[in-house]
Amino acid sequence: MPWDGQVPYHMPLSHADTLSHTLRPFTTTPEKIWYLVWDGYGSILPTSQPRVQRPHRNYLPYYGGIDDTRDLGIDEHREPPEYWFPDDKSWCVATDVDLCWTYVGGSKACIDAILNSSELESVPAELSHGLTVDSDIFNRLSPDEKKQWGY
Repeated sequence: MPWDGQVPYHMPLSHADTLSHTLRPFTTTPEKIWYLVWDGYGSILPTSQPRVQRPHRNYLPYYGGIDDTRDLGIDEHREPPEYWFPDDKSWCVATDVDLCWTYVGGSKACIDAILNSSELESVPAELSHGLTVDSDIFNRLSPDEKKQWGY
């Protein structure tokens, strides 16, 4: 599924739904998924909820089923999680708020299912791949888009 032109650092919810469906067979705990959502989104209300602290970011932890991926956040503001993984730790999904792509770690069969999906745009990650906005080989932003999105 090619990028649909939404905010470049968000995984569109339709993609999260497709990825959830693809990942479901590769966990024994689809109803026990850990989600971490960056606490810096404007739609996240201040809360005394504990945070998971990582360098440069704090995250609000949520726990639910694999079908809850699109229901994080409040009202019409649904923020996709930056990290999510099942209780059995059979795979992990990671998207940074400042990057334009998502990484998935999992078994060879799990990764092959993603790579072979006609609905997900994917390539195997290589150690030589960069981690900048210019590293996306499919959806490079034009100079005007970079300016628009603050890159």
